[in-house]
Amino acid sequence: METVLQQWSRERPDLDLSAMAVIGDILQNAELLRRAVQDLWAEAGMDFPALDVILTLRRHGKDQAISPSTLAHAMMLSTSAMTNRIDRLEKRGLVRRLSNPKDRRSIQVQLTDDGFQLAENMMVPHVQLQHNMLRGLSEKERQQLRSLLAKITPKL
Repeated sequence: METVLQQWSRERPDLDLSAMAVIGDILQNAELLRRAVQDLWAEAGMDFPALDVILTLRRHGKDQAISPSTLAHAMMLSTSAMTNRIDRLEKRGLVRRLSNPKDRRSIQVQLTDDGFQLAENMMVPHVQLQHNMLRGLSEKERQQLRSLLAKITPKL
């Protein structure tokens, strides 16, 4: 990031690049963190989009089913992107589509036993990895970082 800032400072000394520096650091760290999580889940044959669906369903509780639109909203996706993800996971036997008992025109998605077990098996190493990624921060610094990041989110 420093090289980028130096280059822009040379080319456009009239610009305040402090926001670019912060956003660049956030994006760079986000990508490194995403890759580390992806590498862990790749060992289980999962890509990032698939693990997002698995973990979203898992955190709703065992044997819970939710609508594809609820899933899409929770993961900030279009419903068509969600359909694609569900199709792939259904083919792998990790999720199933169920008729919605309250509305026969709609469906719900639920983890299969295999999908639930995958989530269970991966959660401890997933959380351990996250702790390792933040090992350089104290608990107070983690809370400060969350507070600072929260100040950005409402502005978007």
